[in-house]
Amino acid sequence: MKSSLRWNSDESAFQKTRRLNAYRLRSFVAWTLMGWLVGISCVSHREQAPAQLTNQPRAASQVGDDSTAQLTLAWLKHTVREPYDRVGKKDPRWDTAARKTLDEYVLALRPGGDPEGSRIKLVGVIAHEAVKAGCNDPLIAYLDIRFGDMGLAASPRKQEDALRGVAQEIMKSDYPAIRKFFVCLRASGNLRRTPFNLSNTPPAELLLRRKAAHYLAEAMTDKTMPIEQVFDAWSQIQRRLRYDTEEVPGTLGESYQEIEKPLFENWPKESTSYLIEGKFYIDYA
Repeated sequence: MKSSLRWNSDESAFQKTRRLNAYRLRSFVAWTLMGWLVGISCVSHREQAPAQLTNQPRAASQVGDDSTAQLTLAWLKHTVREPYDRVGKKDPRWDTAARKTLDEYVLALRPGGDPEGSRIKLVGVIAHEAVKAGCNDPLIAYLDIRFGDMGLAASPRKQEDALRGVAQEIMKSDYPAIRKFFVCLRASGNLRRTPFNLSNTPPAELLLRRKAAHYLAEAMTDKTMPIEQVFDAWSQIQRRLRYDTEEVPGTLGESYQEIEKPLFENWPKESTSYLIEGKFYIDYA
């Protein structure tokens, strides 16, 4: 059972220090174990004969850097830009701005695509133009709320409220599950609970993170999803789920169980899959 780092006002300074040192020791052991797991998984991956990999889905990390970038770019177009034409709320008044927003967003999301952050700022500007023209598409609205509307950006509480509203809209849409994942994750707010801050998390935020984990598992049924994108998405939500488990036992374990099946069905020979597994069991221990 996962132990929690808790203390109360009745504990002495010595007891608090001992608890903190124990937490640091567990963290050190956990990261040491992770390094060992990575080394073992990488070695086992290199030892696989090429013939054993020919019938497996080709993950991005199994090809050269240029091919990895191309595969990732193609996947981003498939899950960001193309869905607007299929399922988005289109109208001639804002279509041009909406499509331009998503084209730029794809380029910003690709590996190394926006090192200075200028492209994501452009995404916000164009998304805001689309919204001012009347656009009510949930994905465009999400990008406007996060990167375009300066009034909301100046008020984190208002921005969080707006994100929760757009999360409800995109969940009702036919946009890809990975887009719903990120919208729900962002709408769930910043991480409030840590070993040094034991404040309670609002139930609405806990629910959105559980929904986000469900959408990630759904997105992972797509074998074209680069394993690097899987790792990035899971890493972003795992830390939040880890502390959610302090309030709702089983949150992290149940969410991992959802992604485990598609993870090893679609990327069984990827060392990154074992890194994801190792990271989970370290937090779960």
